[in-house]
Amino acid sequence: MPTYKFIDLFAGLGGFHLALEQLGCKCVFASELQQDLRTLYESNFGMKCAGDINLINIEKDIPSHDILCGGFPCQPFSQAGKQQGFQDEKERGNLFNKIMEVLEFHKPEFVFLENVPNLKSHDKGNTYRVIHEKLSMLYEVKEDIISPHYFGIPQHRTRMYIVGRLKSRGGLQTFAFPKHEERPDCDISQILIPEDTDYMSLRPVTRKHMAAWQKFLDLLSQNKSTLPTFPIWAMEFGATYDYEGVAPYFQKRQQLSGKKGKFGEDIVGNSKDDFLQLLPIYSQGKPKTGRQFPDWKKQLFLVVVAALAMASCSKDESTGINNGNAIDFRAAMQTRASETTMANITNFFVTALDKNNANYFSDAEFTKDGAFFTSTPAYYWPSDGSNLSFFAYSPSAADLDATVTINSTTKTLADFEPATTIADQKDFITATATGSKTDEAAGVALTFGHRLSQIEIKAKNTNDGYVYKVQGVRIGQPVSKATFDFGTTSWQLGSVKTNYEATYAGSEKTLTGTAASIMAEEDDNAMLIPQQLIAWTPDTDKTNTNKGAYLAVKVNITTKDGARVYPSVGEYDWVAVAVNTKWEPGQKYVYTLDFSNGAGKVDPEKPMPGPTDPFKPGEDVLGSAIKFTVTVTPWTPASEDVTM
Repeated sequence: MPTYKFIDLFAGLGGFHLALEQLGCKCVFASELQQDLRTLYESNFGMKCAGDINLINIEKDIPSHDILCGGFPCQPFSQAGKQQGFQDEKERGNLFNKIMEVLEFHKPEFVFLENVPNLKSHDKGNTYRVIHEKLSMLYEVKEDIISPHYFGIPQHRTRMYIVGRLKSRGGLQTFAFPKHEERPDCDISQILIPEDTDYMSLRPVTRKHMAAWQKFLDLLSQNKSTLPTFPIWAMEFGATYDYEGVAPYFQKRQQLSGKKGKFGEDIVGNSKDDFLQLLPIYSQGKPKTGRQFPDWKKQLFLVVVAALAMASCSKDESTGINNGNAIDFRAAMQTRASETTMANITNFFVTALDKNNANYFSDAEFTKDGAFFTSTPAYYWPSDGSNLSFFAYSPSAADLDATVTINSTTKTLADFEPATTIADQKDFITATATGSKTDEAAGVALTFGHRLSQIEIKAKNTNDGYVYKVQGVRIGQPVSKATFDFGTTSWQLGSVKTNYEATYAGSEKTLTGTAASIMAEEDDNAMLIPQQLIAWTPDTDKTNTNKGAYLAVKVNITTKDGARVYPSVGEYDWVAVAVNTKWEPGQKYVYTLDFSNGAGKVDPEKPMPGPTDPFKPGEDVLGSAIKFTVTVTPWTPASEDVTM
């Protein structure tokens, strides 16, 4: 058997290196950004590890090899991060392109990549589609999502693995990932040393915590529930600092004083920095966005508390959590044509209030799993059979760029503003329901309703004398900021107004006698806050100082012979018409603009024209239709010679 040479990119601790070396392969190059990890790599494997891959000459520095392996940075795709993907602000998402450069130059026979499972679904699957397409130019590619605990190793670390082989070498042929439907038992005790040594000691309390965690995992397995996505560290057991509201970084000293931090130790010290140092490392810093403790940390805490509670209870004691099936949902959509449908809804977020109107869980994400929607971690019904009240919504508060607060006193989506670019707007759906343990088997039925108004603009022209070309639409000056009440499903409007646009320079639409959509793409309609529009009044307020509502179209108007009509300066400019519709939630409004008898008014927000531009805001674009008066000269008798 030949000795395969491999390179280890984004090497980290050297997991790939260890595995391939045990299979008889030889590492010929490694790269890792962090200096401390490079030092450790050299100590473990006896070879130098290069630094930043972006500074490496692919042709000169990287030798020929048979296998490229690498766990390229996962932060741009991880659920615990901003999920910016290829648009990652630190450009980590684009490091996959560096992998492609190496593959295209050296063409190793095999490629073996690893990343977080969210890579598969990031950006509705578009991110992995790009990765797969690029790899497939050279390689036959297969992928799977697996975890060590699938194979009896007591570690829950679900990852996506991508394997490829050159098409020119026969591709993957009969290769298949190992089956993992039937999983062997695994136990934390398998990796614990029965008798501690001086250099690897575990305090009795830590062993107790780990036993509690194992009991929790066993309970999940018995009930065929999904294991938690994020790691649960023993240092969290016994912690009592606040995790439901403001992050510790923003809390005052007196709010932390007297609480317990990592390993259940008292939070004490001479300064706030001292206090923070006694928290787990991921709780010490300032959140990247907002002041609230991130949702994934809240969920982590809840699971830890539940595990600790189970460890402290005997078999005859009640923990307050039912040990039956986890809470799940069946979702349906109200029958309206809109962006979110039963065909494309994949997840939503739920807050549950218990019989005392206290939060049972908050903003938990439920994702589609066959006919049901389930959460990770799973949540269980109250053991006393009491009802839970559910408030569900989609998409996430982060996607809506607004603040969701659902508790005993407040149930709002605050300060919501649709994106000003229509293509970036998102549908907003909500549902409410109550349920109890009786819904355990069937799931709780949620019927979602659209809480925004959908707006589509169509246009036509039956006048053959003119050619209208369109390059965009604008919905002018509706109220753009409001707060939604989940309980009453009503909106409280603010005072801010703005314009919403969709433009498509280079993809102009020519109007015909048949009304057709002039939105940027088919079904790419606006999603706006329901409201009563107050119309623009061009006769008395030509420049729209009162911010009345109107629709505008970016047009080029010529005669059929090609003579310029509008605009006089530039190729395209806006024309407008006032509207005063009442938009109701869950309704779709289709405006059909007829240009057959004119082109409305000059856009009210048009800058005052110069001497070469006669068109002024609020004035008629074409004025009245062209009219003629006619004089016919009487016939004059004439003589003519007739030849026979």
